Amino acid sequence: MTSSNTSRADADISPISSPEPRSRSVNNIAEGAGKLSSGDERRYYLAATGSTTECAAMLDVCLRRRLITDDTHRRGKQLAERVVAMLTKLAKSHDT
Repeated sequence: MTSSNTSRADADISPISSPEPRSRSVNNIAEGAGKLSSGDERRYYLAATGSTTECAAMLDVCLRRRLITDDTHRRGKQLAERVVAMLTKLAKSHDT
């Protein structure tokens, strides 16, 4: 892959590279926030945590396939870590 292809690939791929797990994570967060039961909210936040972890794994795949640069991979992983930390705190705040 040439460097021009690498930069094009980076422009086409967002920091969280797989749209399916990313959209599931957002949907789980939104759905969890709308639940009346604390246990329901907790379950959805934990599901969103799992989806975020899947996104981080997809970043690893994209890096290995040279679809993203090291910098994009690093920034995406840092963002995923922050999101998981926030979701974990939200889930813990709903422990029963």
